[in-house]
Amino acid sequence: EDQRILTFNRGAQQTFGYRAEEVLGRPLDLLLPPRFVEAHRRHIHAFAAAPDAARYMNQRPEVSGRRKDGTEFPAQVSLSKFTEQGQTFFLSILQDITERKQAEAALLKLSQALLKLSQALLGETEGQAMRDTAVRVAAEALKVEFAAIALIDEDGQSFSGRAAVGWPPEVLQQAQRVSLSASTGLAYAIRTRAPAVIPDESRETRFGAPSWVVEMGIASSLLAPMIVGGEVIGGLVVNSRTARHWTDDEVRLLSLIAN
Repeated sequence: EDQRILTFNRGAQQTFGYRAEEVLGRPLDLLLPPRFVEAHRRHIHAFAAAPDAARYMNQRPEVSGRRKDGTEFPAQVSLSKFTEQGQTFFLSILQDITERKQAEAALLKLSQALLKLSQALLGETEGQAMRDTAVRVAAEALKVEFAAIALIDEDGQSFSGRAAVGWPPEVLQQAQRVSLSASTGLAYAIRTRAPAVIPDESRETRFGAPSWVVEMGIASSLLAPMIVGGEVIGGLVVNSRTARHWTDDEVRLLSLIAN
């Protein structure tokens, strides 16, 4: 009736941040966001009166848990019950699904961006229009102020800017015939056929920043090679004026847009 906690194993301690002695004997409400307490109590009363002995994760909607520090997290719960000496006891098996939800959100973001790009490109047949569309979609999908595409020049020894969002025209004019042997992040991405991740331009030691990156106050950059038919033809770069800790999903998204 009181729904008090009688056991609290190591997994529960790790998930909620409480030691067992901090919660034993206390109401289960402690582990729930306040707005869900009454609904949860009603659910437990209904389950106690129901004929079924268990309700499994795939049979129940997602719930929210509350950690010791007050943060909330999404979870799935299986419930079972048994009666002993006239008392009903409940066993709850909880799984923190935060990582799964984050992965689902990242996948949705990726799908939406690629759908938007494919829809935008359906009506484009000319190369420059396609490049202009790609940089716009990249900037919107990754929520950055700047995006640009550079293509390898005919000599195969340099690359030049061909499309941009956010950059003034004069900057694109400066970004012409940049040597592939330059120490910049984009040159590296093109040479190695691999993305270059720069979370903080001010602390970057691997690559030198072009003058326009400094002038425009760029704090963070992400760069991906453009590969067509197995050949590198250039690179796609996005830049932000705020420091960004680029995630693996964001790197994957930029690479997919680039290719």
